[in-house]
Amino acid sequence: MNVLVKNHSHSAFVLLLLCLQNTAQAYPIPRPLSFTPIINESNFNSIHEVLEDTTRPSTQTFTSSAGCGPVLKVEPPKNPIVKDVENSFDWTYISGYESPELYEYTLDGGTLYQQVTQKPQVIPDHNFEIGQVGVRLKEGVNHYASETIYNPIPFTAGAILENLLAFSENFDRTATDGIWQTLAGGYTKASSIINPFNQPVSYQYYVNGAATGSGRLVTKYSVLPDVVYTFSIYVKYENLNSLRIQMLGRQDNQWAIFNVEEGKVLSTGTGCTAGVVKAQNGWYRVSITFVPTTIISNGQISISTPEIAGEHSRRYLLFGAQLNRGNAPATYIKTP
Repeated sequence: MNVLVKNHSHSAFVLLLLCLQNTAQAYPIPRPLSFTPIINESNFNSIHEVLEDTTRPSTQTFTSSAGCGPVLKVEPPKNPIVKDVENSFDWTYISGYESPELYEYTLDGGTLYQQVTQKPQVIPDHNFEIGQVGVRLKEGVNHYASETIYNPIPFTAGAILENLLAFSENFDRTATDGIWQTLAGGYTKASSIINPFNQPVSYQYYVNGAATGSGRLVTKYSVLPDVVYTFSIYVKYENLNSLRIQMLGRQDNQWAIFNVEEGKVLSTGTGCTAGVVKAQNGWYRVSITFVPTTIISNGQISISTPEIAGEHSRRYLLFGAQLNRGNAPATYIKTP
């Protein structure tokens, strides 16, 4: 970094030396730092700083007592999302730093970094192990580079996007095939409406709370152990606030409850995470992510209304169910 200083008095020169001295004392940097000021006292038209370490720690906040300005601590980005079939890596911006050019990414676990060009960041269609792909905030004028967040699940070369559910929109199935069923009553088919993609569609369901307990809409699913899966469905508020998704099979503790009107996650069970993404036309895409510990070949995905006082005989709309591999909802695919 070249700093140009012109037409200062001797007192300014002394202040500058104090600033350099105090700055060096204020930054306890654990790795070696080569700092070489080259100053001509009689005609100090230029000062050259030679910094060999560009990855200062981001876990402390420093302020120079000579008035050289603060060096801010910045928390790392959050919510790393692996989109395997789309070959991209996403994250949640740090507050106050909501622009992709402020970030850099790595494909080798943090040895080398490249400029982020878009969000989510597209990466090569290669195999990447957990902890190889990451994103951090770049070092700025008044802050260090943040810590890096990494991919929590692997990327697989040649991954294919597929919806693992047999019927993603036609919920009007009979109990004989077992693909979609209504249990405990309380469901009625809606007329044609506008879906989250601005298309008129049918096979939408109002979900009505049963007279006692809760009605349910269920479908079958099969998954493999130790693989990350995400189930998602679009929901639109009518006058019922709460929706519950539960993965029934051998892991009944994997569930999530959502506020449909406000698009929020209310609570989750153990061994899973949940999310909400706002869509068009008043729809939200709610999701639950889980990792089975055993093979599940005849499980059920249950969509129901929690037994909350005052919410029976109310309803919301459902559309576009999907089960895909990965730790986030993938681009929606209609089946069949």
